[in-house]
Amino acid sequence: MKITDIEVDSFGHWKGLQIPGISPQITVIHGPNEAGKSTLLHLIRAVLYGFQAKHHARFVPPRYPGHTGGKLTVQATNGRFQVRRWLESTALTHDAAGELAVDSLNGGLSGRHLLPTLLAGVDDAIFRNVFAVGLSEMQQLGTLSDTEAAHQLYGLAAGSDRVSIADVSRYLADSRQKLLAENDPSSITTLLAKRDQLRHEIEHEQSLAPRWLKVFEEQRQVNAEIAKLEKQQKRFTPELSRDAGRQAVREQWKQCRQAHKKLVALGKVREIPADAVEKLDLFAKQIREHRKQWVKLRDKRRQLRDQARDLDGHPALMHYGDEIQQLHQRASWLNGLAKQVEQLKTKSEETEFELLEELEKLGLKTQWKTDSLPMITDEMIRELREPAREAREARETGEAADATEKEGQEAVEKIQRQLASTLEHAGYPDLTTAVQRLDNQIGLLDHRIKLQGKIEASERRIKDLRREHNDTAAQQLLPWRGLMMLGGVFALGGVLLMIALFDTFGPSTVDQRWRLGILGAIVSSSSLIIKAIVEFAAGRTANACRDELMSHRKKITGFFEDIQQIEGQLPPSTEPHAIRLQRAEDELARFRELQPLENQRVVALERVRLAQEQKENASRQQREARERWRQQLRHYGLPESMTPVQFRQLTQADSPIGKIRIRAIEAQQQLQTKEAELKEYETRLETIFERANMIPDSDRYDEQAGQLYKAWQKARENHQQRETLHRKWREASREQEKAAREAKRIRERRQQLVSNYGVADAQELKKLVEQRVAANKLRRRRDAMLKEIAQQLGGICSLAQLRKDLDKGSLESRLKAWEREHDQTASRLAKLHEQRGELGQQVKTVATQRQLQQKRLELSKIESQLARRTTDWQALAATSLALDNVRKSYEADRQPGTLAEASAYLKRLTNGKYQRIWTPFGESSLCVDDQHNRPVQVEHLSRGTREQVFLSLRLALAAAYSRRGAGLPLILDDVFVNFDAKRAQYAAETICEFAAAGHQVLVFTCHDHIRDVFHRLGVDLRELPNAQEIADHPEPVLSSPAYVEPVVAAPIGVEEPETIELDAALPDEGDADLDHELIYGAPEYDPGHGLPELVPAIVDVLEEEAELVPAPARVAKPRRVKRRPAKRQSPAVTPAPTYPVQMPTTVVA
Repeated sequence: MKITDIEVDSFGHWKGLQIPGISPQITVIHGPNEAGKSTLLHLIRAVLYGFQAKHHARFVPPRYPGHTGGKLTVQATNGRFQVRRWLESTALTHDAAGELAVDSLNGGLSGRHLLPTLLAGVDDAIFRNVFAVGLSEMQQLGTLSDTEAAHQLYGLAAGSDRVSIADVSRYLADSRQKLLAENDPSSITTLLAKRDQLRHEIEHEQSLAPRWLKVFEEQRQVNAEIAKLEKQQKRFTPELSRDAGRQAVREQWKQCRQAHKKLVALGKVREIPADAVEKLDLFAKQIREHRKQWVKLRDKRRQLRDQARDLDGHPALMHYGDEIQQLHQRASWLNGLAKQVEQLKTKSEETEFELLEELEKLGLKTQWKTDSLPMITDEMIRELREPAREAREARETGEAADATEKEGQEAVEKIQRQLASTLEHAGYPDLTTAVQRLDNQIGLLDHRIKLQGKIEASERRIKDLRREHNDTAAQQLLPWRGLMMLGGVFALGGVLLMIALFDTFGPSTVDQRWRLGILGAIVSSSSLIIKAIVEFAAGRTANACRDELMSHRKKITGFFEDIQQIEGQLPPSTEPHAIRLQRAEDELARFRELQPLENQRVVALERVRLAQEQKENASRQQREARERWRQQLRHYGLPESMTPVQFRQLTQADSPIGKIRIRAIEAQQQLQTKEAELKEYETRLETIFERANMIPDSDRYDEQAGQLYKAWQKARENHQQRETLHRKWREASREQEKAAREAKRIRERRQQLVSNYGVADAQELKKLVEQRVAANKLRRRRDAMLKEIAQQLGGICSLAQLRKDLDKGSLESRLKAWEREHDQTASRLAKLHEQRGELGQQVKTVATQRQLQQKRLELSKIESQLARRTTDWQALAATSLALDNVRKSYEADRQPGTLAEASAYLKRLTNGKYQRIWTPFGESSLCVDDQHNRPVQVEHLSRGTREQVFLSLRLALAAAYSRRGAGLPLILDDVFVNFDAKRAQYAAETICEFAAAGHQVLVFTCHDHIRDVFHRLGVDLRELPNAQEIADHPEPVLSSPAYVEPVVAAPIGVEEPETIELDAALPDEGDADLDHELIYGAPEYDPGHGLPELVPAIVDVLEEEAELVPAPARVAKPRRVKRRPAKRQSPAVTPAPTYPVQMPTTVVA
């Protein structure tokens, strides 16, 4: 468990204090005396373990009003949690744990029961003495007497949960002596005396045995019967023991039988495939499509027919074609005939004027004459009724579609208002674009984080290769011992050679001198060959390291190029990429939750579109119906502006128009009768006009003849067009018949499908499917109730028996029999219990009269106790012997693992001055071995050294608890007050190494030099603000800027050696920060931090390292590294502080 955020509601003199983003490794909180550091320590204890008056009296009640308490945000292996504890106003001065709330920030389980799991079983005392150590605890251990202090240290180091091995040894010895004590009634000596006394007393008790045996036998029989009846009674569940449970079973059984009866009433449900209804729907859809095609072709035929009707062929004109040609040739002769009848026509004008007046009253403006007014027939009424009805239906359909369109538009606007706020706040035009962009951003961020991991791995490998390259380069120069050894061998060979050549005191023969000379040459050359081989091997290794180093440089350059491309595609932000990735995933999930609203919007838009199409179709149909109405009016010679209402009034026989028309016809007949002189041509003209249903355009007969001639020519042309339209009508008729045959074939297939399942039609088939679904539902409900009844009945009735009783209905009688059996058994048990009580009383009476059995029982009890005591004494003796054997090896080489780990920390804290902490077995003391392995008692050490020992023990104990699963943060409150500058530096580095192992450390200090030591190591540093300012204006306490080494200017006038310029983000070899990183791990920083500056810096360093290869023959002079400030960063990117402590991948929490 690691603390990530601290927030103080009101505690001590803090109110509204917020410390967010605490490092998972080391965080230093600095402030002057009385700034509130101890207040924060006590708040953390109070939030985790509750408020205690003896520890928190000076902090509660707080200085400022508000909820007393605070909250901690912790990160555990099972998620992120917020722990909050506060005190009610009525419990400020009492020992009260306070109100506790534990909430999961990852959407998991919440509740106060999670706190013991987070603390891993660590109680308040262990946390106070091991994990949360203040100056007071350290001083208490220092001011106690030497023996008491050594005893506490021994208990901390060698024991577990404050129990030491020496205490166990003393406890074993005391327990053995206690078992043999004479004044103890349970000791072995006392039990032996009591056993002898009872044996003498039992010999005097021999009477009244038969009576006691009889009573005991009756008691045994009663107990046996009770056990038997209780076993029978266990078959009945608690539900059958209560009237409410019995009634519930009966009610469930009644419902179950009703469901079974309904299921039986349904009968045997025929098995019908699930896709049968789908096939029916498919056939119906195909039939509708063919029907639509048939209707479309029918409308096309009607349209062709209407077009053909519109093309008036005038068969009468075609019949009288020869006569019309003759009349056209005699047109001038007809003019004379017209003058003769003008006088007769004047008489009929009055009647015509009356007719026109009546037509104008109806709203019809026409130039009809009395003799040319068309006759209203039944065929004309039928032909005009159909377009009038279609126009009315189209108008009603359009009005309904308009209402549907308005409703759909209102629904779309409502949904768009719901989506507008979220999309406008996120800056996306629509939901689909938002989801696509977030998917792309998540992929880029994930790839960006993976590339950063590869860069870190390559950088670590580069550091290893540099170290290996330097080692191999140094190996090219042989060490002085090896060089001296090879030089000695070479000298020996030279001496042998010189002896062979010049020494007169050597071998006398020539062969011996030759052999000696060859041996000397071989020895000298061997030394030279060995030196060359060693230097060549070291050179090859250095070249291999250099090649691999260049390969990793190219990889890093490629990674940074990919990262720059990804950063160019990502929006600018100062947040870590992991947080941006999590935020993008959360936003994507939030947008995906809005997908149902988007689907509803699409459905509503589709409804609006369909309504608009339906409205347009209705409008088109209405226009077509009105056009057909006008065509029919034109066809029958009626005005196109005539409405159906006007036509209805015109067709009534008893209307004024009808009466006037009759009068006009009578007047015309009189006129024709009086035109006796009218010759045959006038009659023929009238006949042709009447047969052709035409109205003359003029009273002049020559013009009438010309009109007929023109009409005849037009009729001839219309006749040819009608033949063309009729041919198209026949083709459409064939296609219509084909669609009808296809629809009939599909209907036959549907009827065949229906007939295959033995039903009459599709509706009956659907009813069968619904019946099967209802039967399955009833069967599942019945089985569920049967299982529940079987569970309530327990072992007296199985599920199979209940299924058999569904048809018979015998469960009611069996329930009554079971209830009677249960009641009788309960009554019999009550009587037997009463009888057993009476027998027990008799046994007690016999026992009071007769003490024999009691004394025998007491004797057996004492013998049993004596045997147990003897066994205990033997076990204690064997354990003491085993502990004595363990002591010898324990003192030699089996010190506790906690002390071994504490010794390692002490060695680092003292820079090797003290090597080991150990404890003599059986003694409550601790010893420390110095660098010369001389033991020193802890009480003989200085205060600062003792505090180093105490700190080492607590670091070791915290690590031990972490390995056991209790990975709590270590809190140190001004524990370095007695450390000098070197000790403080060693302590800070040791704590950094401790944190690098996966532990979280919070350091509270009021000393500036302690703060500076940690600041130079690059840890998270927080400066506590003024409490009054925080209470008035709460602001979070953020990290201080990273520590920057001061730049030392070169002396003026002195020639500077070769200077290597490095970016501050990547230190050179020999730098203190780089050495610290090599020891304690690379810093864990935000992926992608400072990328624009790292790319040129790494390229420069890699180029310089390629040139700075150390020469094998001499050691290069040290070069001073001149740093240059980092390039100005973009204002949109704020660099996060880097830490020199590397967080391990696996942390034991």
